[in-house]
Amino acid sequence: MLQPATQFIPCLIYTYREKRGEEMEAEREWGERLRSGDREALGLLMDAYGGEVYRTALLLLRDKHTSEDMAQEVFLTVYRKIGQLSYPYREVVVLHYFHDKSVAEMSDMLGTSEGTIKSRLSRAREHMLLLWKEGEKDDTTG
Repeated sequence: MLQPATQFIPCLIYTYREKRGEEMEAEREWGERLRSGDREALGLLMDAYGGEVYRTALLLLRDKHTSEDMAQEVFLTVYRKIGQLSYPYREVVVLHYFHDKSVAEMSDMLGTSEGTIKSRLSRAREHMLLLWKEGEKDDTTG
């Protein structure tokens, strides 16, 4: 039985946060494209980071085919969950987790208070957690 992809999302976030320099520039572009609904950007992300996510899944699951399926499912799950957030929440999630921006940096970039940024991040996390729990429930009942 496949494990829910949501269990592997922290591995994906860690992978993104470790990148710097030119790779971050490419990620910024992909993030912008993802926010505008460009599905090709998801493919670019999978090409860039799929190997790392796959290796993590393989170490945890110890099965090549299951790990390939899980790596693909992780990317699709992240894409769908982020896509379900309203724009202000999606914006801070992408900037914070995929571009490693601090609350202060996002406040400056977006021209809003740090308190508002913290609130949006908190609410986005709560909403994504609810979405993930609903997805896990669907995985076990469906």
